[in-house]
Amino acid sequence: MHRRAVVPGAACLLLPAAAPASGDNESYSHRRVGDILIHLAVLPIAPTQPDHLHRLIVTLRRADSGAPVEGAVVRATVSGVGHPQPQVTLLAAALVDARPGYVGSVSLPPRDSYRIELQVGLPHAAPLAAVFLHRQLQP
Repeated sequence: MHRRAVVPGAACLLLPAAAPASGDNESYSHRRVGDILIHLAVLPIAPTQPDHLHRLIVTLRRADSGAPVEGAVVRATVSGVGHPQPQVTLLAAALVDARPGYVGSVSLPPRDSYRIELQVGLPHAAPLAAVFLHRQLQP
């Protein structure tokens, strides 16, 4: 039996299909890759933490029906301009406001631009990749 983390209150960031496709200074963005919509939210875990931990929250949905995609393996590779070593993390299956999703944590020090590449392995399908840009401005 698989255990899932529960991330309450985050679905409002992941559901609006009409949200901007990308952008600096945004904590939410999405991409369509084939027939899959990949939604990403980047949220600070606690603003006063010295290690600048942020939660990556990902949901996957079928573009034609909006049905959630479960059973995926989601890996994030995060690299920053001022941080030469990329962070690689495997996201864990989680419930995001009672919907299937994937979560993980990364350190995003302020005043840097980050490239977040999500690699998504789907059951019985070719793997997908999507790149998101995130600018961390807080001091």
